[in-house]
Amino acid sequence: MNRLDREKEFHNEAFATDKRKKVKKYYKTTDRSKKFYRDKIHENIAGLSVLEYGCGPGSQAFSLAKAGAKVTAIDISDVAIEQTKEEAVRQGVEVACHVMDAEDLTFDDSSFDRVCGSGILHHLDLERCYKELSRVLKPGGLGIFFEPLGYNPVINLYRQMTPDLRTDDEHPLLNEDFELAKTYFDEVTPHFFHLTSIAASFIPAASAQSALARPLNGLDSILFETLPFMKKYAWITVLELRSL
Repeated sequence: MNRLDREKEFHNEAFATDKRKKVKKYYKTTDRSKKFYRDKIHENIAGLSVLEYGCGPGSQAFSLAKAGAKVTAIDISDVAIEQTKEEAVRQGVEVACHVMDAEDLTFDDSSFDRVCGSGILHHLDLERCYKELSRVLKPGGLGIFFEPLGYNPVINLYRQMTPDLRTDDEHPLLNEDFELAKTYFDEVTPHFFHLTSIAASFIPAASAQSALARPLNGLDSILFETLPFMKKYAWITVLELRSL
C-alpha cells in the first residue's frame, strides 16, 4: 500500500469512528492558537474564493461560507467529504466538496484568494504541496495553516507512546520545512504557540485545562519574545504563506 492509500485508509477510519475524539481532550489548551488561526482565515473574507485543504464536519468551511466567501473544500477521505456535504446542508451553506489529492490539485492556476487547513501539511510531501499551493493561489493570495511542530521532547514522547492515533507517514514541521516554503512563496511567516502551556494538557478536566492554559499562554508569549530560540520547541505553528 502506498503512502496516499495509507493516509486515505487511516482518515476514512478516523472520520467513521471515534478515533479523532481520543485526542481532542488534549487540545483544550490550544484555544489561543485556534482562535488566532480562525481570526486569520476569516480576516476580510467576504467575496473571496477560498480553498480549505482537508475538511470534515468540524471544519471552517461552513463559517467561511456564512461570512461571504466562495468556499471549496477537499480531502483525500471520501468519508470526510460526505460528512462535509451533510454538514453544509444542515447548516444551510454552499460548499463545493471534492475528493482530491492535495499534492495534485485539479484546479486551474490562480484559482483562490486564500487557502487554509488545520493539521494537513504535516501529512503531505511538502515539496509537491508547496508547489501546488503556490500554483493555485492568486497573486497576493494567502495560505494559512495550523500545524504541529516536531522539536518538543514532551510532545514527541507522547507521539511515540500513541502510534495508533497517527499515520506512519506524518511528519510534524521542522525549520527545514519553513526554509523549503521560501522556495515557493515570497513571504513565509510562522507564528508559534504553546510551550509551558503544554503542561495543562495533562489535567483531566477540560475546564481546568483552559483555566491553567490562559496564564501559561501569556508566559509562553513572553518566553518567545525574550528567548526566540525557544520558539522551535512550541507545540503549534500557524503558518502564513504569501505569493506577491
